Amino acid sequence: MLGGLEVPNDAPSWDSVVKASAWSVHDGNFFAAAMREGLAHTPQERRLVESPQVIIRLDEERVKWKKFEAKKRGSAVDSSMMSGSMPASAAQSVRIIAPAPVSTLGRDAAELRAFTLESTIGMGQFASVHRARRNKDQLHVALKLWHRPVSLTRPGVDAAPPSEGRARRPTSEMPIGPPCDSEDVACFEQEVAMLHATMPNPIEGLVNFIAYGFVDDGSSPEVRGFMVMELIKGEGDLRKVMRASRPSYARIATWARQLASTLAEMHARGIVHRDVKESNVMLDTNDHTVLVDLGLAIRLPVPEQGTALTATTTYQSFLQVGVLGYMAPEVHRKRAYGAPVDVFAFGVVLRKLLSRVQAAPSKGSLLRRICMPALYSLTKSSYAYEEIHCKIGVSTHAEWPPALATLVRECCAISPEARPTIKEVLRRLDGDGGAV
Repeated sequence: MLGGLEVPNDAPSWDSVVKASAWSVHDGNFFAAAMREGLAHTPQERRLVESPQVIIRLDEERVKWKKFEAKKRGSAVDSSMMSGSMPASAAQSVRIIAPAPVSTLGRDAAELRAFTLESTIGMGQFASVHRARRNKDQLHVALKLWHRPVSLTRPGVDAAPPSEGRARRPTSEMPIGPPCDSEDVACFEQEVAMLHATMPNPIEGLVNFIAYGFVDDGSSPEVRGFMVMELIKGEGDLRKVMRASRPSYARIATWARQLASTLAEMHARGIVHRDVKESNVMLDTNDHTVLVDLGLAIRLPVPEQGTALTATTTYQSFLQVGVLGYMAPEVHRKRAYGAPVDVFAFGVVLRKLLSRVQAAPSKGSLLRRICMPALYSLTKSSYAYEEIHCKIGVSTHAEWPPALATLVRECCAISPEARPTIKEVLRRLDGDGGAV
């Protein structure tokens, strides 16, 4: 079953998956079926939004996509930073290291037929993930296949011929569809950029990228992208583990140390993940954390060796990219941001892990706990957001290890300057402060 659509179990093939999972911005049946089956996250959970933005409206039969142009701003939008919010601090902000456009890719792309489909692992708003086997060495991999096209023509000078048994119509006879959605393209470009940036020197605790490629169904000029990554074998992601059991404080401290080490190495290379949360942290068979999903990641100028990543950017700042609750206050306020956004999300993940062992008592008066969520629901104000996620929601329990409780409070500080760097977090977890 793929998103509510049947994929033959007796003889699974890429053709059946490609056809079953393909849908355009005008056809949301696939995603609607997946949501009804409980296989997809809520649309808000993976809000990689770009201008024009996309709103998903789900009714009983289908998802209807409606596009609208972003509100015009008084100042021009920087095409590199992609920011319509230019506070005073923007003058000190830097441009991100932009990923290579899809149109320039393809020369080192893999072919889908080089992998044999075995089963479907799951799906999300942007892509479905499949268990596959690389034919040349029988290596088991996870293959992430985009639902919608990332290009209207096959990139690369050495475009592959159509699959056996499928004669592709001449381009002149093919129907011209709507332009590709910018959020699909951006997500794919970022992941390919991460592949090229980390493959020569992998980061411990970060999912290993193996290849990327393009695929078409032979009936239209549009092509979809896919990413090939290592297959993480283990208990699943932290969200699944938290639902199934109550981990010990020692185990949580170990996970926190491993995740902090991965983020520290990423920041040392100028990479900001921007989407740290339990569902993006997998556990392998050795109970080691593996950070996945770099579709939102950005690259900033690499800091000098031994120094913290202090550069900030206004790239996509007016879009408030991220998941509410994990989103740092500066992102919610549409201000310049940098590595501290990962520190904030790290603190949220650590707090939720500790709360699974012993729930923290309610903080603040009953009136505040009722009024602030109501105020945020009505106004979406950053003040209410900070009250909920940085004050009321950051209570700790007396039984929590003091060192971990302190990290939760400091990492979830409203001001990015008040948060420790991830390198400092790692140092404290490695030292006596990490003892439980």
